[in-house]
Amino acid sequence: MLNTYLEYCLDGYNVIKEKVSSLDDLIITLQQIKDEKVKTIQAIFCVDIVVEKKGRLSIGLDDRSILTYISEDFDEALTSLGDKHAQGETMYYLGEYSLMSNKYVIPYTKAINVVDYWICQGKLSDAIEWTDEIF
Repeated sequence: MLNTYLEYCLDGYNVIKEKVSSLDDLIITLQQIKDEKVKTIQAIFCVDIVVEKKGRLSIGLDDRSILTYISEDFDEALTSLGDKHAQGETMYYLGEYSLMSNKYVIPYTKAINVVDYWICQGKLSDAIEWTDEIF
């Protein structure tokens, strides 16, 4: 596993940073964050999984998840692409509230598989489609 940490923000200012030691521990921590934050955040809560010298992958903690990737140098930004024909938007909390197109939504279980590849390889998985388009 690469040098990885979890990063998230509850109030828009104070970033919480935790070292990731394994996928199993990460999944447990993500569930704890989801269970705790769902009560106070009126949106799907997102966290960043940062791989040193590679970038960050944000994941929405809900069955209707999205993934967003930003390279370490901020030159590349990609988002998961689920159903290109999906209608509507869903509110996500990425340190601030953001309306995201439902076209970006993928199942959480698939998102976790992509996260697993990310923390082990430091690369984006081709198990899902990625886009740089803004819907």
